[in-house]
Amino acid sequence: MLPTPVRNGVRNFFSNVADLFIGANNLLQGKPEEALTDWMRFAFNTTFGVVGIADWATDMGLEKHNEDFGQTFGRWGVGSGPYIVLPFLGPSTARDSVGTVFDMHFDPVSNHDPVDERNAAIALRITSQRADLLEASRLLEQASLDPYLFVRDAYLQRRRSLIYDGRPPREPLSRANPPAGE
Repeated sequence: MLPTPVRNGVRNFFSNVADLFIGANNLLQGKPEEALTDWMRFAFNTTFGVVGIADWATDMGLEKHNEDFGQTFGRWGVGSGPYIVLPFLGPSTARDSVGTVFDMHFDPVSNHDPVDERNAAIALRITSQRADLLEASRLLEQASLDPYLFVRDAYLQRRRSLIYDGRPPREPLSRANPPAGE
């Protein structure tokens, strides 16, 4: 196990790189102020945070956003489609899977040369992300009677919330599940 400052530095570095494309997605979603904040975060953390290893932008009050192409497609009105679980990538929907292809295509880490450095960076990022999920995996095993249903429902609710920036519209009631008393 690596010391906490090292783990945080790795997480911050990859988070800093992601801010470029989070800003692009915010702009594509019609949120220019958030996009500017994301690009300012990148500039400050790259400059003062030694290529993003330290997160100065958060201390300066610049909010961290979480946007991707799947969310952008959702904001544009593309339906989520069926829920699927992608090998190695985990839960997704048809829309978010297409978004993941775009995310991977434009990811500067995945496009870095030379290949050996790119592969080492990707392996480091995957290891960091998996380490962040270990505690959640333990909680899932302990708290859920049906882990598949729990993950599916949690994923779909979270994505819906992210697409609408935490303010999703009410879903219409279906006749299959009428309110109590009908």
